[in-house]
Amino acid sequence: MSFNTKGIDATSEGLHASLYEIECFKDSSLWALQKYVEQSNKIIDSIEAKLNSRLQKDLQNERNEAKRDDIHYEWHQDYENEYLNFEQITLKSLLLAVYSFFEFNLFEVCRIAQKEIQLLVKASDMKEKGVKQAYFYLTKILKVDIEKKFSKDWSMICDYKVVRNHIVHNNFSQHIAQFDTSKLEELTNVIQKNKKYLSFSKNIINLRIKDSRYISDFLIVSNSFLNSILLEIDELIKNNLQENNLKSK
Repeated sequence: MSFNTKGIDATSEGLHASLYEIECFKDSSLWALQKYVEQSNKIIDSIEAKLNSRLQKDLQNERNEAKRDDIHYEWHQDYENEYLNFEQITLKSLLLAVYSFFEFNLFEVCRIAQKEIQLLVKASDMKEKGVKQAYFYLTKILKVDIEKKFSKDWSMICDYKVVRNHIVHNNFSQHIAQFDTSKLEELTNVIQKNKKYLSFSKNIINLRIKDSRYISDFLIVSNSFLNSILLEIDELIKNNLQENNLKSK
């Protein structure tokens, strides 16, 4: 597995001081998250390589077909317990960490906008929860046209939110008959769009992230969205400052 950093870029210089601080924190944290993914991938790959090497060694030393079948069976058991379980815990933890990082930064941008433009309404006053609070604050209060300007990035982020919510609230295997129909349909649609990276069993809702590039892609798209919002809010703050200066003259 490899982490693709291509596409993660900083915004242009000249941001409002408070927004620039967010950008600096964001970019330094992105670097740390990249390293976290890279190191985690090395550990995951080393476990798989060790198991495969042991299998080949055991098979080379055994000619009895029945015992070779036992070796394969034991290897599959170990592969699931030592590799797949560790892989899923690691990749899902990574996704949650990256998503939380994105959510925190998005609310920080909203907080700075509210403070600098001197608005009475805060993002936390919105009726929705999570990133939807920030979305409605940006679109309804700050009048940022996300659907027109950044719909592709936002749509992908919403898909990641579905996966994130499933991991947080329903990560343990659950029989399909016990699963909320609307949430199952939502999750199924997201998986269909990301079959290269996601899968789940037919009867048991057991989501699997098949490739760390799924997390890498979220780092890229969430960073792209944050950079775009930073520039939008920067323009709003500067326009508001100019209007206040004109009024004071």
